[in-house]
Amino acid sequence: MVFLSNFQSGFRYGRGTIDNVLMLETAIRDAFVTKKYLVSVFFDMDKAYDRTWRYGILKDMHDMGFRGKFPIFIKKILKTRTFQVRIGDILSQNFQQCEGVPQGSVLSVILFIIKLNGIINHLPQYVHSSLYVDDLQICCASVNMSFIERQLQTAVLQILDPVYHLGLRLASGAFRTSPVHSLYVICGVPCFKFRRQTLYVKYYFRIKSDSEHPMYDRVLQPLFGTFYSNKKSYIPSFGHRMRLLIQDLNMENVDIIAKEEETPPWTERNTAVIDDFSKQIKSLTPDSVYLQLFYSHR
Repeated sequence: MVFLSNFQSGFRYGRGTIDNVLMLETAIRDAFVTKKYLVSVFFDMDKAYDRTWRYGILKDMHDMGFRGKFPIFIKKILKTRTFQVRIGDILSQNFQQCEGVPQGSVLSVILFIIKLNGIINHLPQYVHSSLYVDDLQICCASVNMSFIERQLQTAVLQILDPVYHLGLRLASGAFRTSPVHSLYVICGVPCFKFRRQTLYVKYYFRIKSDSEHPMYDRVLQPLFGTFYSNKKSYIPSFGHRMRLLIQDLNMENVDIIAKEEETPPWTERNTAVIDDFSKQIKSLTPDSVYLQLFYSHR
């Protein structure tokens, strides 16, 4: 059963900010190539954790199907929270925290994600969105607005190259007159282009191994291939770029192990453990016996 939206990338195994960037980047390039203008809005919620609706968290958990002791446990964690303000050595009186999730608790993030999870369901069908905990991004494309032609990504990457080379010079102590290629040899690192390609390939195969990834179909079966091939001035989306790169690297037939679902922490694990040390009395057992037991199980 899927409890959280597939477009929530915050604090989830195998997900990260790159997923949200990829979704927006693909939408932007698809809008460019189809002569659409894409508008994106970013929301950053002020004091989001302190203003989280506690009853809303419990209600959303109930809607997800949680029953029994677990919701009661969460309710007791959220209620009767107090805090004090310290200025120097002086502490204020206790104030009750009526709303919000406890700061510093390991459950605060997941409880906040549960409450914010339903916000995507209230968006119109033609509005796309992505979440990273409390950072929300929505975007939509329209043919009624002129689109921007100039591409900035290439310029940004070109700006990063001198910074990368300067870091290599400082780390290796090389002279300013040393050729760039010699820096790669001295430091034992590839050029920025190959490093980018390595990151691209790793990310591509990570998506390919997860059939539930929100960009799985768009990356492995990218759209608008004819448009991109006819308009060379446009930078193709990630899926089209990776298709060419994978062909150049001759990695088209590489077998990928599918991602396995994590074992839930509440699931009982029947793990067999060999513990011969517990049978020995520490005060009466010489060290040589412990060493013998250790080497016998190596």
